[in-house]
Amino acid sequence: MRAQVKRGLAKRAIPSREAEPEARPEPPVVSAPSPQAIRAAPLAMPIASAVPVAEVSGIGGSRGRAWLPASVGGLLVFLSGCIDFDKELGEFCLRAPAREVSAAGDESMAPYFREAPESSSYVEGTGQLSFQVTAEDPLGCGLRFSWSASVGTLSLVQETATTSQARWTAPACLGPGETASFTATVSDVLDQSVTTRFSAVGIPDCPSWSPTCSLDELREGHTATLLTSGKVLVAGGELSNAENVSTAEVYTP
Repeated sequence: MRAQVKRGLAKRAIPSREAEPEARPEPPVVSAPSPQAIRAAPLAMPIASAVPVAEVSGIGGSRGRAWLPASVGGLLVFLSGCIDFDKELGEFCLRAPAREVSAAGDESMAPYFREAPESSSYVEGTGQLSFQVTAEDPLGCGLRFSWSASVGTLSLVQETATTSQARWTAPACLGPGETASFTATVSDVLDQSVTTRFSAVGIPDCPSWSPTCSLDELREGHTATLLTSGKVLVAGGELSNAENVSTAEVYTP
């Protein structure tokens, strides 16, 4: 208490007031959720770091902080269940600004071959050939491959995002007018494509029949003997009225 005096007269005592400290609210306590309430959700976190998840209350009211360690392997496992990487990559390629230019006709954004088979390969009948193509997309997106063959049997051996291998089995022979030709086509997510063409030689022609000159006398049931000269001796037989033929002819097939 203190007394104030003015002109010799005593005034009433005025109690002094000390400044009281400002009350600070206690931080809220977050209770740990039950295991059934926890749902996995993708988090953006740096690799090889510790990320705080939530404050939890402990025994006696103490509070602590739960930490989630992040590592390369754990991050990939965590994200693999939440993200469809193929779908995300396809959507990225479709919405990329460079793709909009490519859709307008910019050929520099189209896929191209880095490796392709030779223009012509040699193979004999029933032989096999292996083909491989390697292509690249300017934005690094995945590619699709397709093969075709005019004859024989073509099968796919192996395919990745940038390469494709095929094996072809040649036919025993080629028919009239047939050739062994192939195509390999690569396409991107916008269906822009490029095709390479090649062929195979060395397959023999299939034996075939062709018309030749007629006999002087129409006959059936006759004999035909190939002579050393390359000509054919036709003898005997009978006519259409079942009459026997006693003549023979030599002709050049």
